[in-house]
Amino acid sequence: MAASAQARSFLPPLDLLSPRLPSRQDGFTHLTADPAALLGVANQFYAESHDAWLCIALDGAALGAEVKLEPAAPVGDRPPGDAQRKGGGGPGAPPLLFPHLYGPIPTAAAVREHRVERDGGGVYVGIEGLA
Repeated sequence: MAASAQARSFLPPLDLLSPRLPSRQDGFTHLTADPAALLGVANQFYAESHDAWLCIALDGAALGAEVKLEPAAPVGDRPPGDAQRKGGGGPGAPPLLFPHLYGPIPTAAAVREHRVERDGGGVYVGIEGLA
């Protein structure tokens, strides 16, 4: 059973995702190694979501698909904000680069899950065990 589970991969079908969530329409999965950046992205793009969220820690060596470091990209139809584009560095600052995964996420690559915490107003404020 463990071997068959490790052979699986996760790429949610489009009909399970809201139009506002990153999906195959973006052509890649948005990743980050920075919990604070993840909270900023969550507050910019997913503030209206009332669902519980998990941050999944991935083993990069187990991904199997290409990961490219690229400038901030739109999430669905929403453009990145200034903080994602320049890291808050202002005019002339070099663009931040984010890892984008071009392929499915193998279930074997998921090594930990962390609950994403929100305050009473719905603002994403922390990631259990990370930020």
